[in-house]
Amino acid sequence: AGASDAVGVPDGFTLPKDGFVRADVCIVNNTRRPWHMLRYWNSTQGTIGMFYRICSTGEGEAQCDAPFPPLLSTIPAQHRHVFSLDLNPPAQKSWLHFGAPEGGWTDVQWGETQPVPLMGRLASSAAWAFHSFELYKLSVCNTGLLGNISSHWPAMIDSGASCLTLPKELFESVVAWVPALDCVQEWIQDFDYTERCRPEYTECTSLFKNLTMCYLRPGFDPADLPVLAFRLSEDGEQLYLPLSELVINDRPSGLPRVCVNVGDSIDFYLYHERTLYADPPRISFGTLALRNLLTVFDMEHTMVGMRNKAVFDTHNLKICSEPTVCIGAQQRYAPRNVCIDPPCHQLYFHVLDEETKKCRMGRGFLLSAVATLVAFAAAEIALSEIYERLARKLTNTI
Repeated sequence: AGASDAVGVPDGFTLPKDGFVRADVCIVNNTRRPWHMLRYWNSTQGTIGMFYRICSTGEGEAQCDAPFPPLLSTIPAQHRHVFSLDLNPPAQKSWLHFGAPEGGWTDVQWGETQPVPLMGRLASSAAWAFHSFELYKLSVCNTGLLGNISSHWPAMIDSGASCLTLPKELFESVVAWVPALDCVQEWIQDFDYTERCRPEYTECTSLFKNLTMCYLRPGFDPADLPVLAFRLSEDGEQLYLPLSELVINDRPSGLPRVCVNVGDSIDFYLYHERTLYADPPRISFGTLALRNLLTVFDMEHTMVGMRNKAVFDTHNLKICSEPTVCIGAQQRYAPRNVCIDPPCHQLYFHVLDEETKKCRMGRGFLLSAVATLVAFAAAEIALSEIYERLARKLTNTI
């Protein structure tokens, strides 16, 4: 098969030069197949089948350190705990690097150490885990999206998915700022597979729960989509995720779709019973979301690093929605590009004036106040009359 066989290096690998080993990568996103056809993928959880050490008592070290043995067994031991993904459009090759990434560690921005990996257990008892990190200062159109939620939010890498998934509140913020997005609810029989509709799903139009699909609005091109920016630390360099990289054509309509999915609600996690929601809804980077980011995984120290392949101008606001103009006592909430009315209901006897967007005395309070004053005046006159009658009566008896 080649000269590499003489030194025990399989096809698709290059010898360790500059401290890394490189392998060709083919991302398989269509896994909608009968389960028995996926039996060869049983050990490929995590990112390309490699994840943090999650051994159970009694498991061998090889199984602990190498959850993807067919590949890692060929890699020198000093390179097995650090690898990087260089994912590119189909016209270019994608690469998996072991050891130092190609180009070295220059400009790689590292996230915080994650002491506990995101883990779970499927019904089949197969362990799975994802590489996770904290994402700071997420923004679009020069506007921070986290607002009053938090200074940062947990994120993860999911190489088994294509799209970028955002918690519900962040998804709605992106839609509010990107006029090129046309997001609709739809469900196509024999094409979409979702859970059955329940009464709480008010958006259902069929027996099954609808999906939120974001298409390019007619008259817009992928170049009309802005860039998401974020950091891996408070003072780290800015990293870029161009939404144009998420444009695909995978729906029966043939319309170009922007592969941004809506996840669970942050509000639900923060303010409702969390017995079944111990982990917050995470921002999930699929393979398309990583095309502009060389992504490095340090499995020994449970860290994720990223490096821009290209730097983008985030100041082109011509492709963004116009900022909403507030009036009266309204306050602007920039992440959602909306104006929030003053809380007039928190003030006694006040209501919101819909025209001026200011708080004013309620009509009912004014009427009741006038009625009360009239009652007091009538009572005063009546008491005065009674007093005079009693005085005259007393005078006459003397």
